Amino acid sequence: MPKKIDLTGERFGKWTVLEDAGRAKNRHILWRCVCDCGNETVTEGAALRGGKTTGCGKGECSAHHDPTRKGAAHREWKGDAITYPTAHRRAESRYGKASGHVCVDCDAPADDWSLDQPYADDPRDGKGRPYSPDPSRYVARCRSCHRSWDNALTRSRQAVAAGLI
Repeated sequence: MPKKIDLTGERFGKWTVLEDAGRAKNRHILWRCVCDCGNETVTEGAALRGGKTTGCGKGECSAHHDPTRKGAAHREWKGDAITYPTAHRRAESRYGKASGHVCVDCDAPADDWSLDQPYADDPRDGKGRPYSPDPSRYVARCRSCHRSWDNALTRSRQAVAAGLI
């Protein structure tokens, strides 16, 4: 059973925790919360602490959750200053899940979005993987072809670094 952490009075995004609301069927602790706009809800403490719920998205809060505000109009738009996972989410947002496409290399069902033709000036994540803020540079690949593609890119980068190419 999860250990109880008293969240009464704590703020999580637009939520303020009012009181303990018992336990869910899965035995997780529930909390009654009020949003800045006045709406109330009961939610799990883990969802509050993990940032999975930050406000009700209704009433006065709905302006902050306007689904028509995309791209530069979105309040969290960061332009080209994005991360590796965000780059892949942009591709998924534009083209849908990769599983709905076929692999560009072998025509098998795709599993992932993969950067096609990385450039030397592309940003890299902490593992050295290149990514692009431009979703049009991503293609669908099956897991096997994606691994082969990434391994080939790694070998070519190593060859360049060693002066072999």
